[in-house]
Amino acid sequence: MLGYLLLVLSAVALIVTLSRAWRTRQFLSRAVRAPGTVTRITVTSEEVPAYGDNSAVTTRYFTPHVEFARQDGTLTEFESSVADIKTPGFSVGEVVTVVYEPGDPWATAQIDNPGVWRRTVLSGLATVLLLLSSIVVFWNAD
Repeated sequence: MLGYLLLVLSAVALIVTLSRAWRTRQFLSRAVRAPGTVTRITVTSEEVPAYGDNSAVTTRYFTPHVEFARQDGTLTEFESSVADIKTPGFSVGEVVTVVYEPGDPWATAQIDNPGVWRRTVLSGLATVLLLLSSIVVFWNAD
């Protein structure tokens, strides 16, 4: 029974992954590209509480803010939705490529790098793990 449940969850996860891939591809096909400049990097810290014999761990996140000129020349700044952990992936003044939908640049602007695909990749990894789990359950059912 568990194997079938995992198989159904795998199928749902695959549909979600394919849907995410389709949406990302559609976004990138209609997105406008523009040069942008990293204007600042916000540093935030998150402390993970201690458990057992371990001490608390503080993780630092580095989030770039990027300014770019839209097609009409209007300057727009956005905070990247992807933060780097432990060390900044960008430096202030660095020129990056920005992708955005002209109709809603504030909500859609992103740095054009592999991070654009992060949700698809994470969904794909979850799909693979579910599929492998269902295979293991079926394999051990004998």
